[in-house]
This record gives sequence, C-alpha cells and structure tokens, in this order.
Amino acid sequence: MKCYLISDNVDTLTGMQLAGIEGSVLHDKAEIADKIREVVADEDIAVLAVTEKIEELCPDEIGNIRQSVKRPLVVIIPDRHGSKKNDGSVLKYIGDSVGLNI
Repeated sequence: MKCYLISDNVDTLTGMQLAGIEGSVLHDKAEIADKIREVVADEDIAVLAVTEKIEELCPDEIGNIRQSVKRPLVVIIPDRHGSKKNDGSVLKYIGDSVGLNI
C-alpha cells in the first residue's frame, strides 16, 4: 500500500519525496478534485495526505472521502511553515505523532 500527497507547496512535496512518498503540487480547485478522484480510484493508495491549504480549497471533496469510503485514509498535514491550527511546526507535529521531542 502506498501513500500519496496532494500539496500546494513544492517544498512540502520535496520533503515527502525524500521519505519515498509520491505526490503532486496543485493550486486549482478543479485539478485538486480530479486528482482526489484519481487517488480514490487507485486501489494501491491506502493513505492520502493533503496539506491544510488543500483542505481549505476542497473541504467538501475531502469530507466526502472521509465519510463515504474506507480507503484511502485522509490525513491533513501542515506545510513547511507549520500548522495554521496551532503554534506547532512540522517537526513538532511529527514528534507529537510518534511520541518524541525533536
């Protein structure tokens, strides 16, 4: 099973590619919606990671996936500038998710 990232930021995608995660950088709502449908149709993709800005651009599409399909699991991640929802940085977010202080 694979993870796929839809990002609004090249730096975020580059960082994820270093971890072996494929993805796309998109800014247009229609392109994002098309890519989301493509990812949902791909049975090899188990996790869809999207940046917070992508979620803001397409909240209905993201919400529909979370409520109506079992796969892929949708994970909202902050971009390289950190989360808009709190004071955390990407390193803090990762550290909190694995239980380590980085």
